[in-house]
Amino acid sequence: MTQNQKLTTLQAIAAIRRDAALQDLAIATRRERSIRTVLANLAATRLVNMATAEPSDFAQLDRYCQWTEARRGAIESDLAEAAKVAETCRARAVFALGRTNALEKIDLSLTAKLRAARARRV
Repeated sequence: MTQNQKLTTLQAIAAIRRDAALQDLAIATRRERSIRTVLANLAATRLVNMATAEPSDFAQLDRYCQWTEARRGAIESDLAEAAKVAETCRARAVFALGRTNALEKIDLSLTAKLRAARARRV
């Protein structure tokens, strides 16, 4: 296998890894955004329920508030995990993009050297 073939193979592998990392990043970002939306909706629903409650509903509303607090804690935990996953995906994507760019620079350098060698032969 020639140097050029090895480089082409490495570039193909790097491009696949880059694309996979970018897809993982998109998925993780959507999940993080979705969890933030759920958290905001939970808070908004709680506020509406508190504002519209009748005095006879206060005991039920208190139980609901306790439930939403517990749910909010679980959602915030999910959000923290999703944020970590998204950050890991971001780092992988940056690394994959850097590797792809480095291989492209090597390819350009080898191409220039090959052209120069061919020009000297002619």
